[in-house]
Amino acid sequence: MKIQKFNRFTRFSSFAESYMNSISLRVEKSTFQGYQSYLKIHILPYFGNKYIGFITPQQVQEFVEYLHEDLELSAKSIKNIFSLFHSIMERAIKWHYIKENPCEFVDLPPLSRKESDYYNEKELKKLIVCLESLPAEELKYKVSIELGFLCGLRKSEICGLDWKHVDLKKGTVRIVQKRLIIPGEGVVTGKPKTAKSNRMLALPAPLLADLITLKKRSSSSSVITNDNGEPIYPQVLARWFDRFLKKNGLRHISLHKLRHTYATILAHLDVDIKSVSEQLGHAQATTTLNIYTHQFTEVREDIAKKITKSLYRKPRKTKP
Repeated sequence: MKIQKFNRFTRFSSFAESYMNSISLRVEKSTFQGYQSYLKIHILPYFGNKYIGFITPQQVQEFVEYLHEDLELSAKSIKNIFSLFHSIMERAIKWHYIKENPCEFVDLPPLSRKESDYYNEKELKKLIVCLESLPAEELKYKVSIELGFLCGLRKSEICGLDWKHVDLKKGTVRIVQKRLIIPGEGVVTGKPKTAKSNRMLALPAPLLADLITLKKRSSSSSVITNDNGEPIYPQVLARWFDRFLKKNGLRHISLHKLRHTYATILAHLDVDIKSVSEQLGHAQATTTLNIYTHQFTEVREDIAKKITKSLYRKPRKTKP
């Protein structure tokens, strides 16, 4: 193979193909097929058209966050995908296409699952008060945030909403698509994450009222738009939320964590796990339970206390 010196303008997709050809006979067939799947489904749609010498650590970090927050992949899956991407970039250094690996400066989500971060009741009430004080021209942002903690929508689902999916008379919304930003392609509209992600939700009264007001002011087919009336970039929405929290002295959580806040609200309202799973659009109830184990454990303890109180005059001692 002829080695080119720092050919920074090679497309990542082209180099990845060369890399895969070079390892095809040195790895197990099943392993190679797994690599091809990671490339086709996750890596190439994001980096394929980019010049390999211009991929930055920030872009790689955003890719990891996209896998974690938008696609909700497990930390293990992200590690596997990232590992392949890292290996490809290492080979690019070895073959003199680039000078350094942008993956070296990226943080991955921990393999050990942490309890889902969310706002407690006090923090959520403060968030609502701050949202109520927003000027009229920022109503679209208020609606976006409400869709997160009142309906549990993913960031990509919020950005994917069109008015044809919202029934203001019945007070319902259908989640049938998502919008993501792909470098080199811009905003891309696609199907929800899984078949179960395609769902219909009832709109809480405060959110419905805001949607009715927003619809009167809108001339776009999309619910959440930028100032030009085009579908908003998910990253733009996330950055606005970060600035909003800082300005109002609220504890920082990511926009995606509003979805966890919604799930926690349902858990403390004693909503059963199957219903919570359906509301969140998870493929299986076990996915919901794996993420929100702590919250549902608290609910089960609360139920046990209620049973004890209703059946026994004096609670029995539980400590030896």
